[in-house]
Amino acid sequence: MCVFDRPKTVALKWRRNGEVTEWNPVFAYAMLEMVIGVELCWPQQPNQKGTVENLVGFVKSSFFKVRRFHDQEDLEQQLVEWHREVNQERPCRATGIIPAVRLSEEAPRLRSLKVRPKDLALRIPVYVGPTGTVLHDGHPYSMPS
Repeated sequence: MCVFDRPKTVALKWRRNGEVTEWNPVFAYAMLEMVIGVELCWPQQPNQKGTVENLVGFVKSSFFKVRRFHDQEDLEQQLVEWHREVNQERPCRATGIIPAVRLSEEAPRLRSLKVRPKDLALRIPVYVGPTGTVLHDGHPYSMPS
């Protein structure tokens, strides 16, 4: 299950009660192919995305704001060390459990995706006109007979 905001790349139309009446067809296809459940946030309700917003704030405040970097290589080395520390040594403030320990406990409940995102070939239906061309995103393309 994944939580999404409501940009046009996800939902095109919805009712006042939040029920989606028209999904973005490319998004819907990808979610069905990867067998991912979708939960949408309510419009103008940023508190529903608190987990993501808290993570962004955590990274900014505990990594970027408290360190200095000499160059790209130095940043990458510090980031590797910081990842190790926060994932394998430091208990999470919210749960009191080290994230690596928590992940190993939850691993039996997790399942792999049916199709990995990099292996997903999007299929977008198009109409081939009598001149052998299709129109996609406002651009005409010729198609073989």
